Amino acid sequence: MKNVDVHTFAAALARGESCFDTRSRAQFEQGSLPGVTHLSLEQVQNGVLPPLPPDSPIYLLCERGVISELAGLYLEASGFSQVYNVEGGLVAWRKAFGPSEEKPGANTEF
Repeated sequence: MKNVDVHTFAAALARGESCFDTRSRAQFEQGSLPGVTHLSLEQVQNGVLPPLPPDSPIYLLCERGVISELAGLYLEASGFSQVYNVEGGLVAWRKAFGPSEEKPGANTEF
């Protein structure tokens, strides 16, 4: 797994790459970024995996980058080879771009 900064993540999001918010459903529904789908750490731990080829790029974020890093380790152990963790998570996003980009979580299914 590689750590990426929010600018690299923003470019991946703009390209339509697979981007997941690994926080709890309640946190996700309070607000996440447009184009990001919910996939909690708990889901990943229980074997709920995105229906993607194992070599697809997967970008993960959470509030600070810790929960998403744990989820990334599980995804790598499950065979995904291009897993990227957003360093600093939404906190770093807000510092770089401000909170105005956050919207109530809408993408709850992948």
